Amino acid sequence: MEQTRGNATEQLIERIGVLADQALFKRRADMLNDAMKLAEVVDIRNLSQHQLAVYHYHLSNVWGNCFKLMPEDQRQKHSWELPEIEKQLIHNRLAVRALETATGALPVSAASAIYTNLANTLFEIGRFVEAIEYWDKSLELQPDFGMALANKGLGLMQYAHLQSDKNLSMILLIEARRMLRKALNQKIPLSARPLFKSHFNMLNSILRPRFRKSFLTSAVAPGKTHDMEAAFESWQMNNRLFLNPLNDLGNYLEAASDEAIRLSSTPDCTESGAGSLLQNYFHLLQREYACAKRLCFEALDPMSHTTSGREPDIEESAAFDDAGIEKLKIAFRTAYSLFDKIAFLVKIRFRLQIASYRVNFRTVWYREGKKSYGVEPTLLETDNWPLRGMYWMSKDLYGRRPDIRKGLSTDARCIDILRNHLEHQCVLVQTDAAREDETDFGNDGKRDIAGTYVIGKSALTGRTLRVLKMTRSALIGLSLADQWEKQRS
Repeated sequence: MEQTRGNATEQLIERIGVLADQALFKRRADMLNDAMKLAEVVDIRNLSQHQLAVYHYHLSNVWGNCFKLMPEDQRQKHSWELPEIEKQLIHNRLAVRALETATGALPVSAASAIYTNLANTLFEIGRFVEAIEYWDKSLELQPDFGMALANKGLGLMQYAHLQSDKNLSMILLIEARRMLRKALNQKIPLSARPLFKSHFNMLNSILRPRFRKSFLTSAVAPGKTHDMEAAFESWQMNNRLFLNPLNDLGNYLEAASDEAIRLSSTPDCTESGAGSLLQNYFHLLQREYACAKRLCFEALDPMSHTTSGREPDIEESAAFDDAGIEKLKIAFRTAYSLFDKIAFLVKIRFRLQIASYRVNFRTVWYREGKKSYGVEPTLLETDNWPLRGMYWMSKDLYGRRPDIRKGLSTDARCIDILRNHLEHQCVLVQTDAAREDETDFGNDGKRDIAGTYVIGKSALTGRTLRVLKMTRSALIGLSLADQWEKQRS
């Protein structure tokens, strides 16, 4: 009986996926409504994590196809507030979470498709950096997965076109061509092949003969002789923390810089003096970001606590643990504080009518800084893709709706809570050996005791790295949004 019920559930979930695919192929929105009704029948409480991952994957396609079947003018009219894409993103993330918490491995093809789906949605909303990260997760599982290769190729093309540095843009285009070339040698849907082929041919004509040359030098990890600067550089590369977009391609010596992105001086800004203000202010943010990275690294590397190059003794190790925890806290707070400073630059660069005292990363997008008033009209009039990506990032940090919070990763849901306690109350960091259930640790503040937030060191480290990555994405996003505006002026 149980097996029969299980098979029926599997078939029901599969039917949702079939309806989603057929609806797009036949251009029939009514089939998507049928898929949603079937989804309501599924009792998700009794699904395994594997089944849950596939269920949310199919539902993400249902909502994504709802958006694709909308009339073009309607899609453009609501380009900043997209309920269908929001639901697609929520189900994407729920699928990834179920995938990553499941015991045992989901078939590689299914896992790769789930990661690719999330990457595609992030790309759709202008979050290029995070999209590349998830395409790469898919390709780590299945290096020859055609749709991940092809979509990453298209994503890198757009990423390249928004770069102000022509050499950097060319290298990204060469990598895009490589991705598309490899994708076309794999199994991809026949309906998608002409699009990928046309972009590949275009890149061939633009890049020939450059694509046969090597412009990147692989970075070698430091050896046993502990060179602090080499170790710091390697750590930044491995975690993709350099502001140089080339770091999104991997560990290359040419990527080891935080100076590759900048804000431009537009003619109207130059006349008022705002151009130099923007550049100087952005440079300060780059310096603060670099400082936050340094503190995080020093908190994690015991050798950074000694100057002799030897292993620290017991007393030094204890002192390192205490100092390291405080450095992690400062790194987290410094990185998080950059979001509001980025919002101030958004206000200036895009001439938003919001009082300076109301500006922060949560409010800058809304008329008079109030979400209930809706998105700022100046923003609604622009199709600035990377700027929209930053707006969607603010939803991650400050989204209060239960469905949005449910669709965030565990780290993202806890980041704002941790920041509040670091700034206004107390945070007690315990060694991981003292934690019994680190994965459920601190969710929604349930472990607060008398105003003290208790967290394990590995959780604090993970969330600090998460904030650093999000800050990097926001800084690059601001630079791309600026370049987008410049190209269209």
